[in-house]
Amino acid sequence: MLRYSLKRLAQSLATLFIILTIVFLLMRLMPEEGYFGQAYEKLDPAQREAILTSMGLRDPIVVLYDISQKH
Repeated sequence: MLRYSLKRLAQSLATLFIILTIVFLLMRLMPEEGYFGQAYEKLDPAQREAILTSMGLRDPIVVLYDISQKH
């Protein structure tokens, strides 16, 4: 019974990791306009870049994934 429980726990953790990775990648592949909504047209490119940088979206993917796992 313990072996079965450990196997199910391992499967659950693997599934959770896969789901988190898929959601992370889908969010990362979202167009930049999606982060700003209606305000996208009102912002100039420098403002957009500053906002994306402050949100950490200009960091490498490895850094972003590590940060997303800590929150």
